[in-house]
Amino acid sequence: MSKGTGKQLGAVLLASLIPLLVLTIAIYFGNKHSFVDIPSTESRMEEPASAELAGQLQLPSANPTIDTIFQKDKPKQPLQAQLLHHQQPSIPPHHHHAFNMATHEQLPSTSSRAPLDPTITNTTIRIGTRRSALAIVQAEMVVAALKKAHPENTYEIHAMATMGDKNQVTALHEFGAKSLWTHELEAQLLDGDLDFIVHCLKDMPTQLPNKCVIGCIMEREDPRDCVIMKKGLEYKTLLDLPEGAVVGTSSVRRSAQIKKAYPHLKFKDVRGNLGTRLGKLDAEDGEYSCLILAVAGVVRMDWTERITQYLDSTTLGGGMLHAVGQGALAIEVREGDKKIMKVLEVLSNEAATLSGIAERSLMRTLEGGCSVPIGVETTWIERGKLLMKAIVVSLDGTQSVAAERLDEILNEKDADEFGWKLAQELVEKGAAKILEQINLNRPIIKEAGGA
Repeated sequence: MSKGTGKQLGAVLLASLIPLLVLTIAIYFGNKHSFVDIPSTESRMEEPASAELAGQLQLPSANPTIDTIFQKDKPKQPLQAQLLHHQQPSIPPHHHHAFNMATHEQLPSTSSRAPLDPTITNTTIRIGTRRSALAIVQAEMVVAALKKAHPENTYEIHAMATMGDKNQVTALHEFGAKSLWTHELEAQLLDGDLDFIVHCLKDMPTQLPNKCVIGCIMEREDPRDCVIMKKGLEYKTLLDLPEGAVVGTSSVRRSAQIKKAYPHLKFKDVRGNLGTRLGKLDAEDGEYSCLILAVAGVVRMDWTERITQYLDSTTLGGGMLHAVGQGALAIEVREGDKKIMKVLEVLSNEAATLSGIAERSLMRTLEGGCSVPIGVETTWIERGKLLMKAIVVSLDGTQSVAAERLDEILNEKDADEFGWKLAQELVEKGAAKILEQINLNRPIIKEAGGA
């Protein structure tokens, strides 16, 4: 065969093979339009992958033919976009899972977004409080603090009138009840209509209803009492007042202590919220020369400029010890409500909690309340060292028993025992006799109890 004839035969054979080659390639890639299910991790560990599967997994993603199959003529997306958007129109639904597993195992997420905490949910928390302006302000203080710590929750304030709010005529010491400001709210708490209640700690009875507990005690405002003089009077202090001047207060604790130090003054009940009482004080035909109020309430209502004198154990002319728990806000919850207790952790203040427990332990031991003249004053000398002064005074101010104690207080048990021991000192000095004359609702408790 000549050289020219061989070349012609080769060209004919090559020309006849080209259509066959094209058809083979078309059939091959036509069968590759769907993904192969990728075995689970366990199955891949148990059985080695076939050479064919290994070859498929190792195909470079930059291959233009594979990219075309993935995108179905759509503009090419970055790989990160492919990982975030797992819907590919050309991929049958039952193959999505295999694709997702493969891409996530090969390339971990590079997102800077923090992972979501599945335990955080938007919860509506219902907060109970009294209907007075001061009570609303105090509840709003609590909400503001919680919103800062737990912005994922929604907070609702539910205000209602209590027995003490509804009766603005009867003197507090004539009620005899120990839950004037709490009973109606506690009923709603136990029924599940409220999640917690905001109280002034001084308004809370030392024996709470069954299934109710103090969830936390917040940082204490100034616990002292103060004097607010009638507008237009030149007097500033109780010692400045002339004989016969009328002091407005509904607290037997305050009136008894003032009678003891200032027997020339007269006293008259004044009921109502702070705004109402100040209105009665400043009325042109009003009979009051001054009011005795808790500093904390005046400060929270932003009326500090009206204060003319602060009263404590060192006051010139005669001091006054404040009420148990005065100045502190307490949150009452259902016993065992771990979810709410967790939310409230951010509000708790250790110093206020320990001093509050000590004061309430003393009062519980003596069985005092709004109708009993028991005063206290607690001071942290240093961290862990608490000084507490206490006094029991007869209603007319002619008899009194006082005591004080300094001790190391490191935990709630220490605080509870501390208050009980100081109460026992008062009893030994004659406080029991004074208290029995004031017609206590219950006999003196001889044992210490939980706060």
